[in-house]
Amino acid sequence: MNGDNNNFDKEKQQQTEENKEHNTQQYTEQNTEKQDYYQTGGNNPYGSGSFDSRYQYPSGNQYIPPYQNNASKDKPSKAPVLILSTLFVLFAVAVASVLGVFYFKYISPLTDGDETEKEEGIEGAVGSGGEENGDIIDSSSLDGILQSDFSITQAQTPGTEYGKLEDAVEAVENSVVAITTFSDTTGSSGAGSGVIIAKMSNGKGYYIITNNHVVEDATEITVKLHDGTKYLAYESVLRDEQTDLAIIAIAETKELTVAKVGSSEALRTGQDIFVIGNPLGTLGGTVTNGIVSAEAVNILVSDHYMQLIQTNAAINPGNSGGGMFNMSGELVGIVNAKYSSVSVEGIGFAIPIDTAVPIAEQMVSKGYIEGRHNLGIEVEYGTQSFISGNWITSVDSDSALYKAGFEFNKNFYYKINSINGKTFTSTSEINEYIDNLRAGDSVTIEITEYVLSGGFMGYNLVENKTVTLTFVLEQRYIIRNNSD
Repeated sequence: MNGDNNNFDKEKQQQTEENKEHNTQQYTEQNTEKQDYYQTGGNNPYGSGSFDSRYQYPSGNQYIPPYQNNASKDKPSKAPVLILSTLFVLFAVAVASVLGVFYFKYISPLTDGDETEKEEGIEGAVGSGGEENGDIIDSSSLDGILQSDFSITQAQTPGTEYGKLEDAVEAVENSVVAITTFSDTTGSSGAGSGVIIAKMSNGKGYYIITNNHVVEDATEITVKLHDGTKYLAYESVLRDEQTDLAIIAIAETKELTVAKVGSSEALRTGQDIFVIGNPLGTLGGTVTNGIVSAEAVNILVSDHYMQLIQTNAAINPGNSGGGMFNMSGELVGIVNAKYSSVSVEGIGFAIPIDTAVPIAEQMVSKGYIEGRHNLGIEVEYGTQSFISGNWITSVDSDSALYKAGFEFNKNFYYKINSINGKTFTSTSEINEYIDNLRAGDSVTIEITEYVLSGGFMGYNLVENKTVTLTFVLEQRYIIRNNSD
């Protein structure tokens, strides 16, 4: 009998070990499958990130399923727990609905409907500014930033390549500058890069090309040359949000190194290039090299589509506005974005120089870009109080909409129902349509105004009125002062 019991115990022990082995194997397979999916972003080669131009530090989220034991066990009834849980959830939803509307109205601007933190996606490569010390040359002596005969000479075919990277870098590094900014409005500082693109015809100063997102909120802009000389940039700035380009100026009569401008049309996938910029806002003159990963990629950056050069050269915060050069030492692109994700490396972007040159020439020679209109609104898609749509978040005082009789009141909420009879289901969709409008076009826009109504038990947006406005878009001038 003891022998039978021993055999029974051994069989039971063996069965238990087999169950454990089976469960462990099942857990490992499920865990591996889930991790593979989440790390690759499903079928999306870039991961599951959204496209965003704001810099955010990524952090990885790894899915780990609970341990599953297939052995049968007697379990107590969950009915009391489920009832209590349901009551708690209903109470939480009621509280959240009240607090959610309060947050929307008094604390947070309109969002795109996704309240989760964006940890990956396309972002502008702008950084935090460091503190500037030492003597600074004031550029207020300049009598203007516009120059009617301004033009940029481009080399349409690449020149002779340098045999060594260090020789190419030495030839161009003095043309790249570090930029730091400060905003009285936000009380924050920032950093980026720029490239000396031309000398003023009167010999009093130089033009520097950079990104719009580097200087758009700045009330003070400081430029630092490769040799350490610092300038307070001229107060007038030329900016174009649609192409993410800007022109600033510094006062200097001595000879500075001006970038030799090439052609991005001549670039080929796999070609060697290098980038010079100011990563982290403190490492001005940093060089990284790589190849042209793709010649023209259509990318959604900050809700605007742009056709950019893709590269695997390291791009970091502070590189925005820096130069991309070929091995002939020619400027072929203006760095402006990167793809940020814990699972993605080596995906940076630059504005093709063939795109930048005509924009820069019109900025300086005319003070405007032909066709740019003055609709003058900012829009974000979102859902509030079960109402979804594109909401107007700001209106320029010189916009066509304002001139047509629309007055933006921060105590009301304005949803765009249609533009020229067209409806839109995302911020990028409506921005693309607006970007393609031109000065001289007739626009009919239907807007519904909502007011926040309710009390302690909850708030809702209630329709106040709907208006339809028709107007003709005017040419918009892009010259702005830092203090504007």
